Amino acid sequence: MRKAILSLMVFCLAGCCHGQKDWTRGPAYAGEPLSTNILTLLTNDAYVAGYSETDRCPLWVCYSLHATTNEAPERPSISFKTDKRTKAQVKTTDYTNTGYDRGHMAPSYGIGLCGGADAQKQTFLMSNVIPQTPELNRGLWKKLEQTAANEWAQERGKIWIVTGPVFIGTNCINGVRVPAGSFKVFIDEVEGLFSDEAKDVEVQAFLMPQNPLDEATFGLYLTSIDEIERQTGLDLFPELPDDVEDEIEKGTW
Repeated sequence: MRKAILSLMVFCLAGCCHGQKDWTRGPAYAGEPLSTNILTLLTNDAYVAGYSETDRCPLWVCYSLHATTNEAPERPSISFKTDKRTKAQVKTTDYTNTGYDRGHMAPSYGIGLCGGADAQKQTFLMSNVIPQTPELNRGLWKKLEQTAANEWAQERGKIWIVTGPVFIGTNCINGVRVPAGSFKVFIDEVEGLFSDEAKDVEVQAFLMPQNPLDEATFGLYLTSIDEIERQTGLDLFPELPDDVEDEIEKGTW
């Protein structure tokens, strides 16, 4: 897994006139990710998931966070629920006593903060869950999610996120495939990508193993979108013009 020093990089795309298409409609920036696997598209109030019936978990989840004056939500006192829209019908008990947490992809905290209580409850569908170790789920992953909601979204106005598992091998728990790690990519459209005056976009991508180093910082697991696509086989922003996609996928903010 590639490691890099946390850095800031803004890709200035002046001169790339691609018209006025709105790339930011809905929770998926520039279209839902493409996969060579057959996926079930599951649309919820505040996020959308590409669900693999074979792996019995989502291969990607897209959502957005925005600046808000809402109070930080409490974790709802509800249990994880089987998503009746799926054929896999994964149950919360499929994770019981396995050593793995039910790792949210669309986060309960961020979705609750920006989308409200009903949207937050939908993050507890098992179709939004992958196996994560307690060390990752309750540690650096949780810190990344809360930093994105409490700081980055508030400072930047709105950010888009795509997240999911990275598989190596075929290890499973009760038929649910266990990933080697998890990725999360953040997009900030600085002034409105492809507008007449501003053509800047900032990206930041992370790839975290199931057992991150103790006291690790985000920067230790900074990577590129290219690397995430190489390891997952996904095309994360399929509607972007090739030249723009090539630019943002090379590096990070």
